[in-house]
Amino acid sequence: MKVLVVDDDPVCRRLLQASLLKRGCEVVTARDGEEAYALARDHKPDVVITDVVMPRLDGFALCRRIKADAELRRAPVILLTALSDSGDVIGALQSGADGFITKPYDKDFLAACMESLTARAGHPGEDRADGQIEIAVGAQKFMLKPDARQITQLLLSTYDNALQKNLELARANLALIRMEEGLRAANDSLKEKQNNLDRDLEAAAGIQRSLLPREGLDARALRAAWKFQPCEQIGGDIFNMMRLDASHYAFYILDVSGHGVPSALVTVSVSQMLRPDSGTVLRRGANGTGHEIVPPAEVLAHLDREYPIERFDKFFTVVYMVVDVREGTAHYSSAGHPPPLLVGADGSFTRLEKGGPIIGQGSGLPFEEGRQPLKPGDRIILTTDGVIEHRNEEGEQFGNVRLQRALTRLTGVPIEAMLDGVMENVMSFGKGAPEDDISLLGIEYRG
Repeated sequence: MKVLVVDDDPVCRRLLQASLLKRGCEVVTARDGEEAYALARDHKPDVVITDVVMPRLDGFALCRRIKADAELRRAPVILLTALSDSGDVIGALQSGADGFITKPYDKDFLAACMESLTARAGHPGEDRADGQIEIAVGAQKFMLKPDARQITQLLLSTYDNALQKNLELARANLALIRMEEGLRAANDSLKEKQNNLDRDLEAAAGIQRSLLPREGLDARALRAAWKFQPCEQIGGDIFNMMRLDASHYAFYILDVSGHGVPSALVTVSVSQMLRPDSGTVLRRGANGTGHEIVPPAEVLAHLDREYPIERFDKFFTVVYMVVDVREGTAHYSSAGHPPPLLVGADGSFTRLEKGGPIIGQGSGLPFEEGRQPLKPGDRIILTTDGVIEHRNEEGEQFGNVRLQRALTRLTGVPIEAMLDGVMENVMSFGKGAPEDDISLLGIEYRG
């Protein structure tokens, strides 16, 4: 079958040409109606497939020329266009077109239309009538002078095109139904995975809680209490207290950057590193017997070497403190953490600010160590930044000033009640779930 393809769009023209060549057709192409008519006179195509909107000579005008040419008029002309309203169908009738297919089109449907029209062209019908017909479409009127065969062919072509579009819609609807079913299945799978993740996170949170002190310290010379309010995600806060020997007790509080399982894993690792039997906070004595307490600054320097950010992709802040109940002193060092707060029995308020850089950043700077004498009734409060950074509805932070006021106001109550009161102040200020873990560890020296 010899086919003339006419389209001013080179991409559309080449795509249609390639499709027809695969079907064994002999294809001639033209860029507009003028070029197409000249090629039609030379090649005598069996079918003409033409776009409508083109420069120089559009598809309707080309069709009229072909139908007025005694040598070409038997070749079916198929209008292939993005136009699709009733006026376009009338324009096709006026031009004498045999087929009308809207873009985007189905290649198999176009091939079937070509075969049908060429078969009909081999059996010509009645001659054209001399009378004209006036057709009104909207506010426009068109004068037609068609024969019965041309009307029938074009209407059948239009009907077939409508059926094809309906079939395409049905296929698209079926594809949407399948897509919806696929999305539903994917959603069910995501829900199941989320449930599994929630269970895993709950288990991880349980592990994190198991590392917190089981009960407050109640030694003869010390009393300790703590409060912990986790955020909705697994956080990186952890704190603990432990007895090193008959007269020394260690306390620490730390906050790993970020949230979720990666931060919690680092938290667990550091808490294990700070156990008395790990070799980090206690070491063998110089004569190979007994043990020595590692100074806080050395403990932090060791952590800084063991937890580089390149290894864990995390950094953390920490306060490590050793209280000597016999001498009544607190030795401490801080690594970028909110400083411990000393609330004196006399109502004084002191920030213990000795320390150094954040753990993991590899700054190489030393850690300073502080020594704080303690009097009976003095209290040391350790916090994480979740306390001072807890925000209210206006975005304002709780801050250091409010924390100091709350601690000063609660000086005369037991250490447990003091921390309860501070936590109540913080939570009522925020009016909502915290965005970060809120941790408080309080130590009271009794002498």
